[in-house]
Amino acid sequence: MPGSVVTVQLGQCGNQVGAELFDTLSAEIDAHPPRDRAGIRRAFFREPHRDEHDADVSGASTSYMAPVARAVLIDMEPKVVQASLRRARRTGRWRYDGDRTLAFQSGSGNNWARGYHTHGDAVRHDVLDLVAKEAEACDHVGGFVLMQSMAGGTGAGLGARVAEALRDEYPTATLMNHCVWPYESGEVIVQAYNTLLTLSSLLDTSDGVAVVQNEELHQTCVKLLGAERPTFGDMNAVAASQLAGVLLPAARRDAAGGVPGGGGSGRRLANLHDLSMDLCCHAKTRLLSLRQTPTMPRESVAFTTFQWPSLLKRARQMLLTGTTLEEGLDWGLEPGANT
Repeated sequence: MPGSVVTVQLGQCGNQVGAELFDTLSAEIDAHPPRDRAGIRRAFFREPHRDEHDADVSGASTSYMAPVARAVLIDMEPKVVQASLRRARRTGRWRYDGDRTLAFQSGSGNNWARGYHTHGDAVRHDVLDLVAKEAEACDHVGGFVLMQSMAGGTGAGLGARVAEALRDEYPTATLMNHCVWPYESGEVIVQAYNTLLTLSSLLDTSDGVAVVQNEELHQTCVKLLGAERPTFGDMNAVAASQLAGVLLPAARRDAAGGVPGGGGSGRRLANLHDLSMDLCCHAKTRLLSLRQTPTMPRESVAFTTFQWPSLLKRARQMLLTGTTLEEGLDWGLEPGANT
């Protein structure tokens, strides 16, 4: 059984992508074989206690027995956290725990130092307390995934500080960061500095840093999904789909059909630790990029046939050419060719 994954959603971007992620996970779990569904669901959701009540954004307490996301929501402004709580409840398939949120009225003003030093020192113990409560609700903690942007103050600055605090508190746990790289011509004038400071900190702290670029998410929406004017919601959905494909456990077998490291035939589900060991086993290989195939409008899926050889061939060529888009691949490029 894969270990449970606790997510920490930081800032506006982290909370919005996080909500999309759990929407995607909730839907994708049902596509797995029946024998795997319960274990996979436990990796990302927990069952509420019968005496547990959910406090909605108005302060009212109601019984609500939908699965609870293993997540902690953090922002220095309350409106994004409240919107995430409402959105999860509207799905009817899952919800957040309202007691696993931390929000203030001060904001970070896109100031990395304010997020890292001022807010980081002030909320460190509160954040660790919330994470500890969520971790205690797991039978086995498989690791932590932090979701954040790299351009602002809360997601970037506070996110870097929270990653350091989690590394100090859980030195042997797998720690992964999912970071959204800003547009080349973004609205935040200090975004380049914020990005460099965040990346420098995370590469010293995290086991793996998965970077998704706003420019590439935008192009995916336009060229592959047919969205002429992509919204941040459209782009967040693409980012969440890519991340879900990485986090959802896959069956692992050795060459003889048995469990790796074990005798006889069998199977086990790969987890977050396997991912970090396979891709980030060396300190200099912690920076990751995500590629996904196929990517198409949902209404086109029913009219398309998928075969593993063609999917693997396309994924291989995306890797060789260094692109994250399936469109316009250079099929003439071969391994070892001068680029």
